[in-house]
Amino acid sequence: MAPSAISKFSNYAASQGRPDLAELLPTEEGAPVVIELGAANASRLLDDEDAEVIAEGSKDAGLWIEKVALPHHSVGDAGAAHLAKLSMCKALDLTANGLSAKGLEAITEAMTGVTSLKLGWNALGRAGGEIVAKAMGRPGCPLKELDLSHCEIDAPGLIAICAVLRHEETAPPIEILDLGSNKLFCETHEDVAKQVSTCVGLNKTLKVLRLRNLRFDDACAGYISDAIRVNKSLTEVDLSANRICAAGAAALAGALYDACFTARRKQMEPEPPLKKLDLSRNVVGDGGAAALAEMIAADPSLTELRVCNNGIRDEGGAALATACLAKTHLEYLAMWGNTFGPKACAAIDHLDNGDHDAFVDLDVRTYEVDGKLKASRANK
Repeated sequence: MAPSAISKFSNYAASQGRPDLAELLPTEEGAPVVIELGAANASRLLDDEDAEVIAEGSKDAGLWIEKVALPHHSVGDAGAAHLAKLSMCKALDLTANGLSAKGLEAITEAMTGVTSLKLGWNALGRAGGEIVAKAMGRPGCPLKELDLSHCEIDAPGLIAICAVLRHEETAPPIEILDLGSNKLFCETHEDVAKQVSTCVGLNKTLKVLRLRNLRFDDACAGYISDAIRVNKSLTEVDLSANRICAAGAAALAGALYDACFTARRKQMEPEPPLKKLDLSRNVVGDGGAAALAEMIAADPSLTELRVCNNGIRDEGGAALATACLAKTHLEYLAMWGNTFGPKACAAIDHLDNGDHDAFVDLDVRTYEVDGKLKASRANK
């Protein structure tokens, strides 16, 4: 009897001194194959030679590899070039390996059918942004998910990616885009925010947008709010760890508040259909909290709001908790890391334990000490 494809791969891996790679394959025959192993669950870190064995062994055995996910290993540019030979692969995750723009180029040139590309925490630089933009601009690019967070891409590289997404006729059907924690200087963050706003405003497929830690300030938040007003597909926006203050929070809240007002006037569901907004680790303060509270009470489509570590004090915390008592779509409010005085604690306690019909889950709970309410982080 002829050996199976899995047996062929196992024999090849053993012949190359990497017998443990056979454990990456399923025990039963069947196509396609998913190769998935994070460093935390591995007995050793996989490197370029392992990537070569995976690629050549799969080819030799006639295996159809649909997905390769090897986050937090030690695969570099040479290994990326080998994995790029898996041209039928639809999803590639090499988060936190050792890739540069050279390895990225090998991937984008060969793996033209990939729909999910996760390359966060690799030093791709400006060239990496431009390489990705070039690949995205090719006719028929099927990319739906792109993670380029923590890749040291500067403003020109990020702007190149945004420019491709502005053109509806040729843009790939991106649904999830993560550009967070890249290399923006003070004089460039506003330019990037403008370009992101333009492409998001025109894009009709994007659902999840992650822009954390990009030095975005109130002006940048204003640009993003403009995009939120007109985008009809966006369901999740992450603006955490930026420099957004009260005015920026008010602009974002205003975009959702106005959508509620317009929807009620037309007797329609609120547009945009945003479900999750993360503003954690900014500096919105009580003023921003008040604007967000007014937005919550207006009952937008929002189901989750995060404002942890935002310099919100007693008045702002009380306003947010009280707003949750209104009829609202909101299901979860995260606000730990702020200052909870007597007003905020009383409002949180009433929301958590009072006689009402609100069902908003919080990451804060109250407890009593000597007749006074205090706040603590809720156990999840």
